[in-house]
Amino acid sequence: MSAIAELPSPFVVPTREYTVAVDGIAIAIAEWGEPGGTPLLLLHGWLDNAGSFYSLAPLLAAAGFRCIAVDFAGHGASGHLPGGAQYHFIDGVYTLHAVQQQLGVPVLPLLGHSMGGALGLL
Repeated sequence: MSAIAELPSPFVVPTREYTVAVDGIAIAIAEWGEPGGTPLLLLHGWLDNAGSFYSLAPLLAAAGFRCIAVDFAGHGASGHLPGGAQYHFIDGVYTLHAVQQQLGVPVLPLLGHSMGGALGLL
């Protein structure tokens, strides 16, 4: 056996996966960690998805965070907008607010990459 074949996978599948509806679009959520852990919203970059956190989220979950990774509309496992609709950057802010309301978490720390970081700042 080669040494590469013996290495564990750096990716850990989520503990929980589900969707929430935002304006009729199914927004996919992937979670790692205990439901009672400190919530941490993970926001991916443009043309990316929650899978970009499959290596980092388990480490953060082991430190006590409830990692909640969101697939923005048209990305990953989330639904797409209807034909002819436009994907506007600012709509991500409304999506995040709706997700936060549905999760029932009043204060939600954020960790974002690229587009996700910019949306988190807004």
